[in-house]
Amino acid sequence: MPDYAFHRSIEIDAPTATVHGLIVDFTRWPDWSPWTIQEPECHITYFGDTGTKDSGYSWAGERIGSGEITLRESTHSAVSCDLQFLKPFKSQAKVRFDIEALTESRCQVTWHMQSSMPFFLFFMIANIKRFVGMDYERGLRMLKELAETGAVASNITSQGEHNLPSATYIGTEITASLSELPAVMPTHYEAMAQYLADQSITPDGPPFAQYLRSDFKADQHRIVLGVPVTGLTADPPAGYALGTRAAFSCVRFDHTGGYDHLGNVWATAIGWNRHHKRKADKRCVGIEVYVDDPANTPRETLLTELYIPVKN
Repeated sequence: MPDYAFHRSIEIDAPTATVHGLIVDFTRWPDWSPWTIQEPECHITYFGDTGTKDSGYSWAGERIGSGEITLRESTHSAVSCDLQFLKPFKSQAKVRFDIEALTESRCQVTWHMQSSMPFFLFFMIANIKRFVGMDYERGLRMLKELAETGAVASNITSQGEHNLPSATYIGTEITASLSELPAVMPTHYEAMAQYLADQSITPDGPPFAQYLRSDFKADQHRIVLGVPVTGLTADPPAGYALGTRAAFSCVRFDHTGGYDHLGNVWATAIGWNRHHKRKADKRCVGIEVYVDDPANTPRETLLTELYIPVKN
């Protein structure tokens, strides 16, 4: 069977012992797991004594499937586990966490996976490495925040199906990688807010980002950044234009917490659609609506609404 392996790393401002404890204590995994955050109500069973060989936990969910992880070896600088998936399909993997001390209060964590696929499914390996790699990145960001602050500012609630109305907006279209967005987006929103203030126009609603196309292989995403308005008569500044966002039938999920954790709500919404066999509306990948102003709202209470357009 074709083998595959990948890893992701992150630096954490916490001692190695703190991070090690969060990894070997499986009762803490729901606090930072990129999968159980999608279905916190899934059934979890813990077994064995914390931090000892053959301890672990099993999970069973409707959307995230079922499986089991078992601790095989633990040192101060590495943790090795066996991972078994039962649903949606059976497979096994070796998982390892390397914890490298950078200073007494800072370390680097590298999360490895090694597995294999049946030969007739070899074509899936690239996508598995890409998307599970993104899951690893989400999990490591949560592990980092948990180790540094004691909590993770990421909470997801399902709001069911919605009809998102059309909206006139001032905005701009950009193409960027996911890593570029945190630097690019605020600049545009600030420019639009300043222009509307100069025109004495109050926005009709919070700013939004409409993802038109997403190429995860190339990590390039075509996005409209907009602010809803009415009554705008002056020409927008260079690089911006008036537009109309179409109305969509959507499923809506709300995320409360840091923008760096928005990948959690995307994964939850996409998994929900897949489980409920809802077909995506190919006119749009999804729309993020930034309900709160990060300039005057604590990071842990920032509300973002995510709308995933679906066909009726």
